Amino acid sequence: MYFKFVKTKSEVLGRYLDGFYIIEKTDPDKDLRYIVFSSNRVIISLFRQAIVDVVDNGVNISESTATPFLSIQIMAVREPLYVQYKGRIRELALCFRPLGLNYFLNGTLKQYYQKTPSTFEPFTDFKEVMDLILREPDETILLEQVEDYWLSRLQQKKFSLLENAINSLQSEEEISVQQIADEAGISRQHLFRLFERHLCKTPSHFRKIHRFRNTLKNRVDKLKITDSLTSLTYESLFYDQSHFIKDFKSITGMTPSRFFEQQLSFENGQISWVFPD
Repeated sequence: MYFKFVKTKSEVLGRYLDGFYIIEKTDPDKDLRYIVFSSNRVIISLFRQAIVDVVDNGVNISESTATPFLSIQIMAVREPLYVQYKGRIRELALCFRPLGLNYFLNGTLKQYYQKTPSTFEPFTDFKEVMDLILREPDETILLEQVEDYWLSRLQQKKFSLLENAINSLQSEEEISVQQIADEAGISRQHLFRLFERHLCKTPSHFRKIHRFRNTLKNRVDKLKITDSLTSLTYESLFYDQSHFIKDFKSITGMTPSRFFEQQLSFENGQISWVFPD
């Protein structure tokens, strides 16, 4: 099993695309399972010779020579998603920042949104170009090709109102959604509609996910199971420990202690995965 996160080098593209995971499962006899949790990023996964079967809260990815190329989107996951790989799999998972993918699409993110992972081919040349990129073995060249393609698809769009709202929701200062709407000069209802249209979630849900992800970031290198939950509560912008545990369980289905017991970090903490029992 090989996986690595490759950071976007282009300063311009980096405003929208964090980078991508390269995942290669080479042992055909050993299955791989992990859990995907809610994120404010949008993931576009590209596969070579694989089929994807979505059942309830599970995604089964199996080797198949009948499907030379496949791309799927993962947007606004509400519940834990159990992913399983069978056979030999090569995947390239593009990780777009919040709002990021909107700058490339001919339309809004909501127009492409599905509740479960589904096929994603937004441009007429997308399948052909991404298939060629996915075949590239040299990671330096692969990064250049990914950046060149997406930079060629970048559109001039203005989302300053939403960008400001996102910055406020991610700030250390506790700002109400109503206050964010007032400062933008719009109604709370209009702000909600903008978030649903371009982020496929409400402002409150966005902040809830940000706190959860901030928690993982704060403890990715130093998972202290028995004595860290109180400090972790406040480092991650939760009101108190009960609020922290409630939100954590609603996103992961586990207590924080149980979650961290199953979490493994790789590449000096840059990659964090959770493997189910």
